[in-house]
Amino acid sequence: MEHHIYLTFLTAFKSKFPYDEDRLRNTLVSTTIKKPYNEIIQTSESVLKTVLHDKRNQFTLEKLFFFETKELSTKIKRVDNPSQHITTKQIFESRITDFINEYNIDLDWSSHTVEYIKCGDIENISNLKASILDMSQQMMKFYHAQPKEDTVTLHVDLTGGPRTAIMLMLAIIRLVAYQGIQIGSISYANLDNESSTITVYESKDIYFLFDMIAGFSEFTHYGDAKTLRHYFDQTNTEDELTHQLLAKMGDFSEAISLSSRGLFQSSVEGINTLFTNIASRKQDNSQFELGIFQLMRNKIQESYETILSDPEDDLVYIEWCLQNDYLQQALALFIEYVPRTILKEKIILLDADTFKVKKNDNRSPEMLHFNKINDKIGSFLANLQTAYMNRVIKVLHDYLDELTSESIRISELATSKNAPISKEATNLPTLEANCYQQLEDIMKQYHISTNTNPSQYHCKQFIKFLSDITLNGSNIGNLNVFPKEIRQICINLITKENSNVKHLIHVDEDYCITINRGAKYFLIRKELFNGFKNNCNDETFKIILNFTFNNDNLYTYDYENDFPNKVFNIEGLSLNQYLSEPLASDTIDLLTTYNTLKQVRNDTAHANEEKKGRYTSSQDIRREIERCLRIIRELAVHIRTCEEQN
Repeated sequence: MEHHIYLTFLTAFKSKFPYDEDRLRNTLVSTTIKKPYNEIIQTSESVLKTVLHDKRNQFTLEKLFFFETKELSTKIKRVDNPSQHITTKQIFESRITDFINEYNIDLDWSSHTVEYIKCGDIENISNLKASILDMSQQMMKFYHAQPKEDTVTLHVDLTGGPRTAIMLMLAIIRLVAYQGIQIGSISYANLDNESSTITVYESKDIYFLFDMIAGFSEFTHYGDAKTLRHYFDQTNTEDELTHQLLAKMGDFSEAISLSSRGLFQSSVEGINTLFTNIASRKQDNSQFELGIFQLMRNKIQESYETILSDPEDDLVYIEWCLQNDYLQQALALFIEYVPRTILKEKIILLDADTFKVKKNDNRSPEMLHFNKINDKIGSFLANLQTAYMNRVIKVLHDYLDELTSESIRISELATSKNAPISKEATNLPTLEANCYQQLEDIMKQYHISTNTNPSQYHCKQFIKFLSDITLNGSNIGNLNVFPKEIRQICINLITKENSNVKHLIHVDEDYCITINRGAKYFLIRKELFNGFKNNCNDETFKIILNFTFNNDNLYTYDYENDFPNKVFNIEGLSLNQYLSEPLASDTIDLLTTYNTLKQVRNDTAHANEEKKGRYTSSQDIRREIERCLRIIRELAVHIRTCEEQN
């Protein structure tokens, strides 16, 4: 079902002049309304009468929205009866209701169908904003009251009000249109003072120019041609060059959506060619849309200068996506075309006997080879991390065994002395220091880092916590000072299904712990220690130790002994002979980062809840893609320079 509503800003008569109907009377000439109802006293009548009369066989207005200033209710003397006063609002309503009755229009003029929204001085920006918001809210209230399958169409009169009224009205139109209200007629009543006639003009085409401008902006910044396409569909332009250009713009939008490198290139080259043709056309003011294209040509071509500089360069498409905040597309193109670039630029070399291409396989040989390489790199790094974690876990298990033994010694000392034992009188400080030193040595060897921000959690704190509860089990309450994810791990270990001590503690919804009165603390500590030794996986220890795997530097290539071969121990893979040791390290960095970013792409593409990729924020992903592109370009320039010199 259709619903039609109406909006205008009512213009008030000046109170310093008496109301003289004969002097104010003008004739509405752009309609077939009969006399005397085509006579207009105030311009606000003009568009409303035209809509009510000319569209009465198409629809009936259900709701009318008017801005009401205090001037509308100001009393004005009447020329025909000076003892009586009348307001602008009364004049307007009287004349419109007479018109409705004369033409039997199905509109009940009442508070149910007519809504006045009060506004102050809209020359003041604060009042202007408040009025925009108030009116938009009331119109959307009507919209949301209708069934979802129904449509609501807004008809607007832009004639009345002060100078800022048109900005007010345009803002409201844009706001409600964005939320689903359709736009019907947008009209303007023009008064010819010499002939005392009023003509109503349809201004919708001018309003839609804003859509065209917005469309150009969207395409320039984001490569999206949808709004521009929608505008030209409404104008029904017959210019063939314009149609061709819009088609190529649509192809470009499709290329972005699909992350299609081939369509990227063909559409950009086509756009550039068509814009060049448009620029050479003689300007004809009668062809408005074509003139707009000529006007916008430089700006649009500048925005695609990155691609046009070298359309055969795979990397420029990735760079354009990054520049225009198409991160997902940049990542997809990075994964698909960086392998080809690395091989094309001879950054790495493949032995033909090892990396063979199967006959009748239509897939890209570069991608097939690189997928094989990437899988081997992934396995290599995973094995490296496993070896690292095995060493780390052994250190922690040994530390827990040492703490268990030390707790027995502390208990015996306390019994013999019949007094609490200070930490300094035990081996705990030494055990703490030894444990952390061992972990630090492993981290250095495997290029692993921890959070170094002093205001944030550090694994050294947890190592100390374990020794503190060894000294005195009541220190288990200190667990509450750790981050929530640490608390959760520990409490889950203490309160696991078969736990004998979970009844000794209370845990709130935020995983903060309270020890019940009379609880035996050493039993809780024992349960925690056993949990770490028997019920923890690698990921748990990573969280506890706050390790950050720097995959890009986890593997150190032995340049002195292995160059240019034995890259990740992959048979048939070698580095370019012209790479120095620092550049060889950059290449290893590039290959490992590619491996990680591909995991990120796979996580995103498949909406995986468990993320395997190291980079989780958009800033991280953008940074690493940009860094890899810089490395590739530097390596390529270096290799080409060396080849030319030799």
